[in-house]
Amino acid sequence: ALPIYSTTVKLLEFQGREAMLPHTELTNLRMRSIIQTIHVGKIEPMEVLRVDAKQGYVDVSKKKVKKEDAENCKTRFEQAKQVHRMLARTAKLANVPFEKLLAAVAFPAYIKYGHAINLLKTATTDPSVLDAYLTGFDPKTKDILLSQVLHSLKLKEVVVQAKVNATCYSSAGVDGLREALIKTQNFGEAVEPKMKLLVHQTACPEYLLQVKTDDKVAGRKKLHDAIKLLGEELALVGGEVSVKEEPTVIEGLKADNREKAPGDEDDE
Repeated sequence: ALPIYSTTVKLLEFQGREAMLPHTELTNLRMRSIIQTIHVGKIEPMEVLRVDAKQGYVDVSKKKVKKEDAENCKTRFEQAKQVHRMLARTAKLANVPFEKLLAAVAFPAYIKYGHAINLLKTATTDPSVLDAYLTGFDPKTKDILLSQVLHSLKLKEVVVQAKVNATCYSSAGVDGLREALIKTQNFGEAVEPKMKLLVHQTACPEYLLQVKTDDKVAGRKKLHDAIKLLGEELALVGGEVSVKEEPTVIEGLKADNREKAPGDEDDE
């Protein structure tokens, strides 16, 4: 069989336009064949490398996509599908053209709010924000859309957590480490968006950082910033921090991860 040097992918956010994925842009790891590395039908975040407008060619890369960017991309895509479902359902129930509703609500909201989901989230607490987007529509259209939004966007809290190794072998010792951990925990509610950040010692020198939030992206960013702060504070007293597990979303708090202030753990 002839070796395969590239594969064709469909860009879901661009109406299924085809793009080329060269085998050199699949992974940084050694591979025997494309077939063993990428699977038909699997949805993967890609980065656009080149666009030939005249020929209509698009080249994409998988290996250049960072893990954090991939998570953000997946979240944004899922939110876009959620917006599409809510507006499609509203258009059907209100008997209005779907394209007209998209042009009136979704497209302007993407420009103003960065994502249409942000407008609809705001509408759950302040329905009047929809008025400016629904001029020319029957009042019942707003009521139907609002009911769809309230049904679909019930706030679901998730837990985002990360694991780090934190040490301080300088003269500051345990006191320096404790102060750095306390400042990191207080950072959660000191900087917007405010979230309660918990720090637990799981095993010396491993610490678990957790936040509860209804915004996964903001939760991951909060932990990234908290880890950065912890590293800066420890550097001032001769300590250091290393990331053992990047911020990830989990189902809920584990039973043994009870709320406990840093420094309350038993000294060994």
